[in-house]
Amino acid sequence: MLKISIITVTFNNVKTIEQTIKSVLDQNYSNLEYIVIDGGSKDGALEILNKYKNKFNYFKSSPDEGVFDAMNKGISEATGDLIGFVNGDDFLYENTLQEINNLFYQKEKNLFFSVADVDYIDDENNVIGSTRCRPTKQILSRKYLEMPGNHLGCFVPLKAFKEVGLFETKYPYRADWLFFLLLIKKGYRPLHLKKKIGGFRLGGQSGGYGTFLENFKIVMLTSGSFFISFYSTFLSLSKRFTRRNFPRFYNFVVKQYYRFNTDLMPKEIFLPKKINANQIIDADVGNRKIVKKIAVFMPENTRHNNAFGTGQYEIFKSINESKKYDVTFFLDNKDVYFSGVQNKYIKENKIISFIARIYRKLFGLSFLRFPYYGNLNFNNYDIVVTEGIHYAFLKYFDNFKGKLILNDSITSLQKIRKIDYKLVNKSFKNSLSVVVNEKIPILYKENNLLLKTRVIGHSLKLDKFNFIERASFKGKILSIGRLVEEKGYIYIFSAIKQIIVHYPDVTLDVYGEGPLEKDLSDYIKENNLHNNIFLRGFLEHKKLLNSFCDYDLFISHPIEMDHIAEAFHMGNMEAMASGLPVITTDCGGVPFVVKDNAIVCRQMSIEDIVKSIEKLLTDKILFNKMSVKSRKYIEDNFSHEIIVKKWREVFDEK
Repeated sequence: MLKISIITVTFNNVKTIEQTIKSVLDQNYSNLEYIVIDGGSKDGALEILNKYKNKFNYFKSSPDEGVFDAMNKGISEATGDLIGFVNGDDFLYENTLQEINNLFYQKEKNLFFSVADVDYIDDENNVIGSTRCRPTKQILSRKYLEMPGNHLGCFVPLKAFKEVGLFETKYPYRADWLFFLLLIKKGYRPLHLKKKIGGFRLGGQSGGYGTFLENFKIVMLTSGSFFISFYSTFLSLSKRFTRRNFPRFYNFVVKQYYRFNTDLMPKEIFLPKKINANQIIDADVGNRKIVKKIAVFMPENTRHNNAFGTGQYEIFKSINESKKYDVTFFLDNKDVYFSGVQNKYIKENKIISFIARIYRKLFGLSFLRFPYYGNLNFNNYDIVVTEGIHYAFLKYFDNFKGKLILNDSITSLQKIRKIDYKLVNKSFKNSLSVVVNEKIPILYKENNLLLKTRVIGHSLKLDKFNFIERASFKGKILSIGRLVEEKGYIYIFSAIKQIIVHYPDVTLDVYGEGPLEKDLSDYIKENNLHNNIFLRGFLEHKKLLNSFCDYDLFISHPIEMDHIAEAFHMGNMEAMASGLPVITTDCGGVPFVVKDNAIVCRQMSIEDIVKSIEKLLTDKILFNKMSVKSRKYIEDNFSHEIIVKKWREVFDEK
């Protein structure tokens, strides 16, 4: 097996660099050397590169003098038999490196370079056409008119660079063409790979008019003929000018040219219909595996610091790792980036959004489009996952022809009663509503909402939790949540006040921030609870999970208020995954989620909280049983793997 060195040159390619890296690392080619040269990116790409740098054989990020200078840096570090270039906005198709190995192994390696067909990719990752490699005879006869092939398909022996030299950086646009002309002059000949090698994004630096002076100098240098140099440059310039300014005339001329030159194979083909690049996994003709293209459009909830960021994001990321799916997040904040999926940024028109909010408020039009993102079209996607029936974004899917999945977590009866059920039933009769608890389908039915539903809760990655089987309650209680009225902390504090009369060593640590922090602090002081209740403020999520080991019991007390009802309560489930017994309430979807694996109190019942804590303090058998049972319940119903499987089943349904 030949050693293949792949060099990736990148600069400010935050939107595409991860796809590039994964396409190389996923080759599963055991004799790969991967070299990455970054030009000092400032757009967030460096963070992605640093995430993968342990998988690179060589990595450097520093300013350079252009793409060919960066390529030369990579070549200088390479030790492979063959050198290939996959730059920061390009990518390889599956099994490409094995095919390259087979191609060169079948021939005398010393005097060949590879050429291969390459797909053209647009900014939205769609294949819009391809460039094809002509037969060897035509490549050689037309060597002064065009490159032998796209650089992505050209793999070159390392020894060739030692014979010919590195790329000549004084030609910033066409140094690669000069290199291949010198190779051919040295006696190197092209080897044709009989499959498409990957995707090349259009719009690189070699596309401007500055190329033509270099064109003339390079042909003059290698051919020694003024006539050939002038003819080559004039032909290229005429082609570019006509194509840009008179595209219909240009297409007519090209068509007639190939009509009369039937022995000459067309070099470029453009598709009448776009195909998403991620849908082409194996690019062999007739053996393409089509995957589902999924859009996740939840602009108000797609953040890192909420249940989406700590739960659902990981689900979609895992789904995207499968070669059956391609997931894109639609984001309206460029400061937010999710690795492992495609990120598409959309811009809110704040003026129109403000007007829409006023209009919606005055006339009660719940389905008025706001925030306003312009004319979004999702028909390039097979599946869209979006907000539930309570969100105005749904208006964007009036003409959507794919599968629409509403992701609903609203468990407030008051809010559901305000829904125009006739409009919902008409608009989304063919849609599926994936809900986070079993109460929501009941509320739908009770309020004449006829949507098809599927219950899929949030997921927990169990390897993040240090499970400890608790044998007895030693008095250390934990609670997590925003310090707001609907979290019911005043009832928990009141219960602790009664508990410490008989159990003075019981303590409660509360992690979270919010508008009631001062009121709750005052309550602690006024009731002399400063030795028993502690407001610990904000703690990073990872550290918070690690802190679960220090406690015996988890308590939450959500209460239903106007239009607000707890749907899932991730804190309860994280505590259960750690082996902490849980005391909670019958608010919203909570009892439907925890079932009989937690003690469920009535909302705002201080008496219930006190009795529940006292029961666990005195009943060691129950305490231990809850610790073990709750962990098993999470493993069987909410592990990351189980939830991912459920979502895949939804995506794969006809």
